[in-house]
Amino acid sequence: RTEDLWRRAARLYKGDFLLSLDADWVVTRRESLREDYLDAMVGLGVCARARGDFKEALTRYRDALAADPYREDIHRAILTCYAGLGEKGRGLAHFRQFHALFLQDLAVEPSEETMMLARQLLA
Repeated sequence: RTEDLWRRAARLYKGDFLLSLDADWVVTRRESLREDYLDAMVGLGVCARARGDFKEALTRYRDALAADPYREDIHRAILTCYAGLGEKGRGLAHFRQFHALFLQDLAVEPSEETMMLARQLLA
């Protein structure tokens, strides 16, 4: 099953590859491995969400955000999970936190897609 493959892939990832080196080939490989890990974590989150296991999905999405806190698609998935759990307050807190992160670190607002989803789920 695809979910089993993602689990195995996620277990193999031990963090950023050769972090102390900055040769072009190392940076390229590091980014590729991180993207593979993120794909696995998001895939596991999608599978859990499809089963209605929103708590497991949240765990997987949070793990992915630890590797890349600027993935807006993952933040949207987290908002959807909180809505699925009926935890609008926690969803709103998450939205405010990542909105502030985007403004502070990137000097941008979340996309219109994210803003619309937040309004819809947290209304």
